[in-house]
Amino acid sequence: MAEQPRSAMKMTTDHRFWGLNATKRGQLLDLYKMGRALMDQHGKLKLDIYEGKKKLFAENYSRGGPFHTRIYRNQDAHLFDLQRDGWTDDDSDRGWSRDSDDEDSDYIRQVDPMFTKRGRDHVIKNDTELFCLMKALEDNDSEINRVAAVCADIQLSSLSAIIIEHLPPRELRDQILGYLWTKKRVRDMDESLSSSPRKKHLGQTSMEMPEILVPQFANAAVVGAEFASEAAALYFRTLIGAEIDYRCVRAHLERETVGTMPCSVAKTIRRLTVKIEEGYIGWVIDYEALKDCMQSLLMLKDRGGMCIEIYLNSSIQYSGALFRVLETIRPFYLALRDTKVKIKVFGYNFFSLLEDESDDVFSEQLNYYFMGTPEEWLKMKKMENQEILEAPLRNHCKRTVKIMRKNLEFYDAFVRRVALVDNAWLVCHGPQRFNATA
Repeated sequence: MAEQPRSAMKMTTDHRFWGLNATKRGQLLDLYKMGRALMDQHGKLKLDIYEGKKKLFAENYSRGGPFHTRIYRNQDAHLFDLQRDGWTDDDSDRGWSRDSDDEDSDYIRQVDPMFTKRGRDHVIKNDTELFCLMKALEDNDSEINRVAAVCADIQLSSLSAIIIEHLPPRELRDQILGYLWTKKRVRDMDESLSSSPRKKHLGQTSMEMPEILVPQFANAAVVGAEFASEAAALYFRTLIGAEIDYRCVRAHLERETVGTMPCSVAKTIRRLTVKIEEGYIGWVIDYEALKDCMQSLLMLKDRGGMCIEIYLNSSIQYSGALFRVLETIRPFYLALRDTKVKIKVFGYNFFSLLEDESDDVFSEQLNYYFMGTPEEWLKMKKMENQEILEAPLRNHCKRTVKIMRKNLEFYDAFVRRVALVDNAWLVCHGPQRFNATA
């Protein structure tokens, strides 16, 4: 069947040209021509690579290849040469294995490298012509992506202006933005915002947020500030699932731009998830930063419908930091509890078996902790554990409570030491100087 010619583009009806002036239309047509030429080249390169692989692998197989060739272990030099070229026993798709029929045999068997991806890549890399073709295909793909991005930039700027001008109801624009915020784009934004700062300096209360790359439809440089700000507002109002490191909370809330999206986060956000982690070597809780984090949450106290969730990392339940963290949170939790803000504190995977690999993650509701004293909370947990039917889980929870009780003793001793130091300071220097220093 003969190939049908491409239909001519009608600039008056083709949506790709909506809102574009003559100059922009000319640029877009030139880019389309360039893109078609690149796609034709792309198809030819793929065909040449297919034929080259077919020929190359056929030649290797026709030689008999190394399939089931027996190499004795005393031929160390030959084995070393093969390992030096990338064939090692430790590879997941390893090129060598002991003969399965006789474990005590004094030879090893070489598996045909054509049956492994590593082997095929090794053969292709040594074929100069085929390797050059594959490199040309990579360059072609990069150029196609570049041309497509330029086309998108030209079209997005005009389409976003049309949407802002001709769709005055905000609800209609939010529906369009809802389609643009795909699950993958939301997930990518969440991961960027959730990344923890690499440098961990104790006493550095406000850490800088990482660089955020936003989607093209939310890039103010492409679609304009108004459209980008609405895209950001929809994300922060309803879509966000990021967990913000406690050291970055203040910097996050004080943002006026996110990447290239203009957005006042503190005024827009409706849900905030904070993570408090202690799990890496040399990584301890920064209590000054935690206190600053909790203080920054008070700026949200008058926000109706605001939900704040604070998650403690699972390792903290076994740490001496547990009660100091909770007692640092306590006054701010109580201050926010009586406002319009809905605040919850969770222990991520607290009181759960470490070997439990189910998809269900158990989060301990720690709000009850702030209703009484630490001793009362531990007593409540002890009574709850006695009602657990599964013996392994019951015993595990009993051990966890025992560890927590011991850590509470350490925390109480720490508080007493701090009180003694404070009293000694008062005696030596007087209350006026102490208060000024404090």
